[in-house]
Amino acid sequence: MRKRVAISDRRSVACDFRSPASRLAPRASHLRFSLLTLLCAAAAACGPSVKVKPISLSDPALSQNARRFLADSEDAVAMTRAWRDAAAAELSRARGREAQLGRSAGSFSGDARALEALEAFSKLGRANSALAGSRLMLAGAELALARQKFSQVTAEIATQHDMAIYDLETIRRRTDEARKAFDEARRAVERERRTVEDLNTAWLKAYAAYVKSGGNPAPFWLKVE
Repeated sequence: MRKRVAISDRRSVACDFRSPASRLAPRASHLRFSLLTLLCAAAAACGPSVKVKPISLSDPALSQNARRFLADSEDAVAMTRAWRDAAAAELSRARGREAQLGRSAGSFSGDARALEALEAFSKLGRANSALAGSRLMLAGAELALARQKFSQVTAEIATQHDMAIYDLETIRRRTDEARKAFDEARRAVERERRTVEDLNTAWLKAYAAYVKSGGNPAPFWLKVE
């Protein structure tokens, strides 16, 4: 006789439906984004996985609660995929602004205030690109977590309804590993936010001094579609 298992607490398997940007208060860091650390965490979450067969929401064997669990976790995958695509587009825009500044650098005069403002703005541009890159990594980690949670929910429902037998211990461990990779990516975003905040303060100070001295602000007016 098969042993029935309870579906995990919904709070532990359902994704947070707010976007990554709305969950992280605007902060910023002098610490650089630890790409190696994040990639190691992501690699751990991508170890050998258990193949889970999809379940149709129209399967008559499913209870109403099971259908709701399954539908919610499937929706979370679609939503986090959209957030990842949006993060990729933002990274492209950030890199475009950085490149545009490089093309307009020749418009600056060679006085000290102009060079100071240009250097501060260049540093801010690079930091914004790094922040956009870390946000993309966060969105990717969240998508991986949503997919793993969907697999866990599917496996637990299948086991509970005597549809299949899965190694739930391994599946849940993979979910924990994906959550750790997501948490590391979130910490990386927070570090980049602090960096951008500090550099933005320095840039505003340098820009104010540059304009006050009669400098032309036009080269700083960047617009990227």
